[in-house]
Amino acid sequence: MRIGIDYRLLSGRVHSGMGRYTQQQLREVLRLDSRNGYVLFCREDADVADILPEISAAPNVSIAWLPAVAGRAWDDLNRPADLQRATAELQRTIAEQEVDVFHATTPCYLDDFVPSRLDDCPLVATHYDLIPLHFSQHYLAYGAFHRSLYLRALDLLRQADRVVAISEHVRREALEHLGVPLDRIRVAYPVADPCFRRLSEEERERILTPLRESLGLDGEFLLSVSPPHHSKNLPALIEAFRRLPSPVRRRLRLVLARDLLEEEEATVRLWAREGGIEDELVLPGFLPDRELAALYNAATMVVHPSRYEGFGLPVLEAMRCGAAVIAGNASSLPEVAGDAGLLVDPEDPAALARAIETLAGDPSLRRELGERAIERAARFRPEDLGRNTLEIYEEAIR
Repeated sequence: MRIGIDYRLLSGRVHSGMGRYTQQQLREVLRLDSRNGYVLFCREDADVADILPEISAAPNVSIAWLPAVAGRAWDDLNRPADLQRATAELQRTIAEQEVDVFHATTPCYLDDFVPSRLDDCPLVATHYDLIPLHFSQHYLAYGAFHRSLYLRALDLLRQADRVVAISEHVRREALEHLGVPLDRIRVAYPVADPCFRRLSEEERERILTPLRESLGLDGEFLLSVSPPHHSKNLPALIEAFRRLPSPVRRRLRLVLARDLLEEEEATVRLWAREGGIEDELVLPGFLPDRELAALYNAATMVVHPSRYEGFGLPVLEAMRCGAAVIAGNASSLPEVAGDAGLLVDPEDPAALARAIETLAGDPSLRRELGERAIERAARFRPEDLGRNTLEIYEEAIR
C-alpha cells in the first residue's frame, strides 16, 4: 500500500512537539515496514534537510510537492473560495500519487490551511489536544476566520476513519467533546528521543561546562522548559518560586530553557520582575537536545506546571534522564508521570512551592524519584509507537 503523510510542518514547526512526534512516528514505522511506500506531501518552501536522516534515506519514501495554492498558509487564504480551491488542489495531488490512505498529521496546526474534507481515500488524523477549545479566550481570540478554521479542523477529526490519539486522556476527550466513537480512536504514545538518557557525570559536565560559564550557573538549579502560553501555566511557577523560603531561593536558580520570541522573553522577564525573582531567573534561549539532556541530568529538579497537556513530552524526556520531576496533576500528566513524580494542583502556587521546598531539602527523595522515573519512562517504547501507527493505517484501509 501507499501511505500519504502530510509533511507541511517542515515549513513551520518541525521542532515543535507536533513536528517531533510526526517525525518520531514515521521513523518508527519505517523501522518495521520496508514493504509499503510512504509519500511525504511538502510545501514548496520546505527544507528537506529537516527530515530525519532515517526517513530521508529510506528507499520506500518519496516526496510529493504541493502546488502553490495547496501549500499556502491559512492567513493567505481569507475567502471561502480560496480554501475550496486549496482543498481541491490538495485532493488532486493526493489522487495523482494514488495513495491508499492519507495521514493528516497536524490537522489543528492553523499555520497551514485546514481542508474541509478529503474524499479520495481513507483518512487518518492525529489528535493532540483540545487546548483552544478549553481556553478559547486565550487561543481563539484572533477573529472569526481563525476560529472557523479551528472548528473546521475539529470537523476533519470527526470525519477521519481512524484518529491517532497521543494519550488516553485525549482519546477520552475526542469521545466526550467531539463525539468520535472510541472504536475509531487508537492511542500511539510519543517517545523521548535517544539523546534523552542518564549521562555519566563526566559526560554531563563536559557538555555543561561551557554553558555554566556563559550563564553563570555554578550551583543548584530548578529547570523548566515551559513557554509563556496560558495552558503551560508559567506564572504559577514564578509565583511558587517567589514563595520559597529565603534559604531555598539563595541555593536555587530558576532556569527556563526555552527558545523565546522577543516579546515572549519580555513578558517572562516582566513576570519575574513583578515577582521579585528577576535576579534568580536564567534564560539560556534555544538549546540543542544534547545540552538540554545534560541540563535535565544536572537539575536539582524539573518542574512542569501545566494546567493542560495532550501528553507532556518534556516530562518524559526529563524522566528518561533520571530527573526528579514535579508536574501538574491535570489532563494527561498523571498518565505520563505515574508515581515517579510529585503531582500537584497547577492552580495552587502554594502547593507547588511546598513541593519544590520538599524536593530541595531531601536528596534521598530526589534519588528515589529519579530511579522511579527511569523505570516509568521505559514503558513508552519506540517500537510500540511504530507498531500501533502501522496497525492504524491498516485498519483505516480495511
